[in-house]
Amino acid sequence: MLGGGNLVTNLPRKQPHQSPHETVDGNENCGKCSSEIQECDHGLQCERCDTWYCISCLNLSEKEYTVLSVRAVFHWFCEECENKALHAVRNDQEIEERCSTYMKNINERNEMKLKSRQRLLLINSQLWSRRNRGRLLA
Repeated sequence: MLGGGNLVTNLPRKQPHQSPHETVDGNENCGKCSSEIQECDHGLQCERCDTWYCISCLNLSEKEYTVLSVRAVFHWFCEECENKALHAVRNDQEIEERCSTYMKNINERNEMKLKSRQRLLLINSQLWSRRNRGRLLA
């Protein structure tokens, strides 16, 4: 569950998906205990469902929260969304692998076609040379 979703910090409001660091915008309630999360509170926002959670409900220490809030490369999902997000990532990886294999096959076929065309051109040029050699000698 650790990862850097949208974090409650005292930074100015960013555009959605521009940065994982955001401030609470208006009245946000914790998705677990329903308490209001203020700008001065520490909380995480799920990157999938946009629900906020206070760090006490997440059992995060101040130190863990600080690590998450400093590192923009972390992604954070709530318990409900975590499996769905991981499943989506796995699907994306499988799709990328299939696309890579497909493109490799296409490239191999194109290379074979190119070699075949080159062989045909060579044969045609040899035949043309033989025909014209006979005409030139006559």
